[in-house]
Amino acid sequence: MHRILVVLALVVAFPARAQESRPVGTAWIRQGIAAESRPALEVALRRYVRDDGTSVSLVGVAHIGDKSFYDALQRTLDGFDAVLYESVLPDGASRPEGDTDEERREATLRSLKFLADRAGDHRRDTGAWPATTEVLAKWSHANDPRLGHGVENAADDAWGRAVVFAIDATADTMTVRAQPPGDAAPIEAVATPSKPATKKKAGGGVQKDLAIALGLAYQLDAIDYTGPRWVHADASIGDVERGIRKRGGNFAQLNSMLTGSGPLGSMMGLMINLLKASSDGMKSDMKFMLIEVLASADERTRSMLGKGVAETIVDERNRVAFRELDRLLDRVKEPRNYAIFYGALHLDDMAKRLADRGFKPVDERWMTVLTTDPDRGDSPMRRQLRGAMNRASKKDGTTSKPSR
Repeated sequence: MHRILVVLALVVAFPARAQESRPVGTAWIRQGIAAESRPALEVALRRYVRDDGTSVSLVGVAHIGDKSFYDALQRTLDGFDAVLYESVLPDGASRPEGDTDEERREATLRSLKFLADRAGDHRRDTGAWPATTEVLAKWSHANDPRLGHGVENAADDAWGRAVVFAIDATADTMTVRAQPPGDAAPIEAVATPSKPATKKKAGGGVQKDLAIALGLAYQLDAIDYTGPRWVHADASIGDVERGIRKRGGNFAQLNSMLTGSGPLGSMMGLMINLLKASSDGMKSDMKFMLIEVLASADERTRSMLGKGVAETIVDERNRVAFRELDRLLDRVKEPRNYAIFYGALHLDDMAKRLADRGFKPVDERWMTVLTTDPDRGDSPMRRQLRGAMNRASKKDGTTSKPSR
């Protein structure tokens, strides 16, 4: 019975789709064969160069994988002058912007509220208010480099002016203030000490739990995001929600997937608990399943997410990523080597954006994300997995392709 539950959970979480043929050099994630004929999941690193010698490499993200993959990936990423990376941070943690003064005020206020929340955490944990955004960013970097980058994003308002802190020692509050140009009224958010932190389960959700259950590494634990070369280049969760609602999409559906809540989350949680107590052979079969479905999940994900959701996830987040890339290209005139570290769903569109900026593909290489035991190729579990995937495909009117 537990095997059936595991099969059902994985098929629901990672539905199969037809693997239509794509031109050589356009796939970003694929099945492969590693040493000793081990089935493998591979992601691409593809480099693009423009006439002045500046290069941008698109590097596919895999959220769980073998530790050896992340060790090799870290060495690769450390060789770039800057790495623009994906991470959907809290509302207000992306760089504020807007086409009108009203939009700039709204975006700035969101940034100030984010800074006020972080300042409240600083006051709770250290006993003092941060005197400047630089102090707050340094403290945030020590706790979570991604939140440190969020503070740096919010440190200037939507007009490019520095945000200031004003501490009221008597009231034990701090005002986070931005002053728009001209005679416009200041924009303010008041920070109060955060409540005592409650003991929480470590972040990562279903993906991290699945990695632990399968003896794999989790990306956010395995990759070091510290250092000046790392550049946060993603929309906030609030930006994504507003974009989805504007396009008529269902944000609740996406939020359920991200948080692991709802029926799918419950099913995945049950599956993970079963995996923790399962045999090594069953865990090997689950890795096989991941290789099968993740190698062909990008286009299927679009249809799963529904109207407005996939478009916002790709278009809005890629727009923010290339806003940050353009800032680098405008600021640094001599040739540099940059990387964009993002999920495979985003990379086709990013390749087009690079072409629009005069970049041409020059080379690629494939990195092995994870492998599994080849000696269980016809195990009962793998036959069940294939059967469930084929039934799901036929229900959708598609045909799944067996692994290589």
